[in-house]
Amino acid sequence: MTHEKLTWLQNQTKAQKEKKKNTDLSDKEGCNSVCTKLFPDNMWPKYEEYEKGLEEWLGERHPNYLQEVNYREWNNCFSGRHHSSLMQKVKDLRGFNVTVVKNAVSKN
Repeated sequence: MTHEKLTWLQNQTKAQKEKKKNTDLSDKEGCNSVCTKLFPDNMWPKYEEYEKGLEEWLGERHPNYLQEVNYREWNNCFSGRHHSSLMQKVKDLRGFNVTVVKNAVSKN
């Protein structure tokens, strides 16, 4: 996502707020509002829920998988893939670039 798109989103948020309350919205408030709308807390499962669900799925379909693979190796592989999966979903979401979202969140 480019700076122009982020500015456009902030301006849209400002316009909506001004229509409702007729108040000014700072850049930080604009970023907060956009991130809150686009990234609700329950959008993706938490790490523990995701891991538990995947382990249950593996247990049903491939019961010996976790015994055959070292658990530490499984955990390391899972952690990396979970993070990559979330980052890919964030990047794919409405064409946002992950770094822009990270920067917007870290500035708050």
